[in-house]
Amino acid sequence: MPRRSISSLVGGRSRPAPTGASLTLALTHAILVSAGPESALPADVFCAPLTEEEPLSRPPERDGSPFALPTAVTIIFPRLLEYNDIALLLLRCMVAAVFITSGWSQVKDPVGKGKQNEISPGLSRFVGTAEILGGLGVLTGVLAQLAALGLIVIMLGSIKKKIVDWHTGFWGKDSQGWSYDSMFVLMNLVIATTGGGRYVLPSLF
Repeated sequence: MPRRSISSLVGGRSRPAPTGASLTLALTHAILVSAGPESALPADVFCAPLTEEEPLSRPPERDGSPFALPTAVTIIFPRLLEYNDIALLLLRCMVAAVFITSGWSQVKDPVGKGKQNEISPGLSRFVGTAEILGGLGVLTGVLAQLAALGLIVIMLGSIKKKIVDWHTGFWGKDSQGWSYDSMFVLMNLVIATTGGGRYVLPSLF
């Protein structure tokens, strides 16, 4: 049956329809009233559970921040959470500095970089241009998520090159392994999943 106020069942003050045991008791009272007034339940018995019930569980309230943490998480230095946007800004600046300079070196000397990376000059120039655009996007926050995802694809290609073609280990010779590339995959993943934080160029307009 559709849920309605108790007043439609037994009369009196209108209240929100209760759930569970309260609704069962209310329906029982209504049936007894229809059988005869002498069969009705006492008022104190009927009204006691008629109060509006609190939900059994309520999700933790969040302040709208993407870094809202569950109450079970232990925060040793809670004041540091106030600087997460600054930390994201510094992270974006570091990622942008690495990719813009790396991309510029490939665009400036596609032949030499192509030989070094065992790719064609055209592909070297394309990758360099993509790195510059991705770095600028991450730095300014303009399409930061798309830029970060693009840089992740470039780094995954570099990891594949080192593992499959060059058979380089995680650390590699002279620390030239794919640990470096994996680090930038995760750094860009943080940017992609947070949007880069509050301090982005679009927020100024």
